[in-house]
Amino acid sequence: MKCDNCGNVYKNNLKCPLCGHHQAKIYHCSVCDTVIHFGQSHCPKCGSPTRYNKQEDISKKYSSKFISTDYSKHSRSTHVYKQQEMYDYKSSDNEIKQRLEEARKKILNYRAKSVKSKVRLEKRNLLKLVIGGFVILSAAFSFFTTERLDIEMVELDRIEVNGNNNDLMMAGNFQHGGLVYQNNDDIYLGVNYQLNKTDSSFSDFYNMTSGSDGNIYVEGNYIYYSSFESYRRYDINAEEEIGLFNVEKVLPIKNHRFLYTDGTGLYLYENEESKQLADYNTSVFTFDFKNELVYFEKDGVIRSVDLRGMFINDYNICVFNNLYVDDGVIYYYDFDGVKSYATDTNNIWLYVEDDDIYNFIVTDQGVVYTNTDNELYYYYNDGGEVYFIGDDVLNFNVIGDKVIYCDNEGYSWFISDGYELVSEFLE
Repeated sequence: MKCDNCGNVYKNNLKCPLCGHHQAKIYHCSVCDTVIHFGQSHCPKCGSPTRYNKQEDISKKYSSKFISTDYSKHSRSTHVYKQQEMYDYKSSDNEIKQRLEEARKKILNYRAKSVKSKVRLEKRNLLKLVIGGFVILSAAFSFFTTERLDIEMVELDRIEVNGNNNDLMMAGNFQHGGLVYQNNDDIYLGVNYQLNKTDSSFSDFYNMTSGSDGNIYVEGNYIYYSSFESYRRYDINAEEEIGLFNVEKVLPIKNHRFLYTDGTGLYLYENEESKQLADYNTSVFTFDFKNELVYFEKDGVIRSVDLRGMFINDYNICVFNNLYVDDGVIYYYDFDGVKSYATDTNNIWLYVEDDDIYNFIVTDQGVVYTNTDNELYYYYNDGGEVYFIGDDVLNFNVIGDKVIYCDNEGYSWFISDGYELVSEFLE
């Protein structure tokens, strides 16, 4: 052996005879304690096996039972190490083929799904394109069919008023001059500075008095109306009239009570007396008939007070010309369209989407409104459809299920069913 320290070559010994370097740890026989040199398989004294004794290879002893003695080549028959772990190449081939077939089917199935998805996507896109084209054609058709010529002028006897006005509709009419008032089967009109009376069929007109310019209200034996800057009361039985108060804008709130402005503030007229509710003069005010609260615009917000003038609340909503309240729900319009605002939850809904609305009245069927081009439309809640009624409209009111309006000159008056029929009843 060769010394690791000096390189001297010598026979089996743990210590180099030249430099004395110990090649490895000295071991002793476990039986007689004799020194065992490196590589000695048996003790030189007692013959006991040492740690350097090479054990018999057990795997070779029993390998003939499991492994072929032919090691010249590697084959399926020789690739067996233990009988219980024998590898079946045939079954393995079948398993691999089966797995490959499953993988192939999955790939084909995935491709088929991809193709179907692509086809569905193309069909969906095609459907969107068809629907989009249909919508565009419908819009174009609607645009070209909402002309004045499409409104059929008919004889007056073909149009008859059905139904009655609710509180919200009455408030809407007074926001627009109160030119028409319905009292059961009687209809009162203030046109051409004349107070006229007719029935629901508009067959005959009777002149009640002259000098009326709107804000007509009937309760009991009294007819209330405005004449220039005075609000007056006409006694039907006595055929007498008296002036009540100076007025710019007025709203009757039943039981012979009125809200009005005169240029100095907002007032309540009750029991032949006027009481100021606000010293702020506003043209935008209304009344919640169910809760008996007054709403008006003040410094960019909507304020509510009771009939004593006591403050209730402020609502930070932007309101233009028209304002209505029904059981705590405020109807108004801004740049998006007509909206409703619930005072109890502060929720806002877009009622009618149109950024060009100028004036509107809320009815029990929907909303009647004009735009900045003086075109008159009727939006119906049922179906959300909008019908063109007329153009060059100066003012309009609603009675029952009909719309009454006059042209820009204020001389010709029309009644419409809100869909397609219009009749001129006064010129």
